[in-house]
Amino acid sequence: MLTDILVDRVILTVGDTYATLRLSGMNDARYQDDNDVGERMILALRDALYEGPEKVLALLDAKPVSREGRQIGYRVFPPEVPAFIDLLGLEPGDIVTHVNGVPLNSADSLRQVLASLPGTDRFQLTVRRNGIAERISMGMPGL
Repeated sequence: MLTDILVDRVILTVGDTYATLRLSGMNDARYQDDNDVGERMILALRDALYEGPEKVLALLDAKPVSREGRQIGYRVFPPEVPAFIDLLGLEPGDIVTHVNGVPLNSADSLRQVLASLPGTDRFQLTVRRNGIAERISMGMPGL
């Protein structure tokens, strides 16, 4: 069953397993893993959500960003496992400013929004990419 269509891949559900089909032109070595990479990434992200925001930030290699003394979000750096940010549609350098409309202006707001994610199957990120605000809507069954 078709689960989600993304810019670089299509996510399918086969029984209780997720499969990722990479779209043509995605010849990068990090896309050459077996078909269950999407499922493994979702499970690792779900586990991190239950462990706490520090674990999620470590997976995404995200650090707080402040402007004029106020936190505006979290900048994404190239993580050890790039598939985590790829799965979320993020790129190194993106600043995640909101999750589901909630501004990420403090550690408490991050903790609050991450605690609300387990059990949901869709969420929306607002990111600043190259100075322009963009919204990324994600279907994440199994989260």
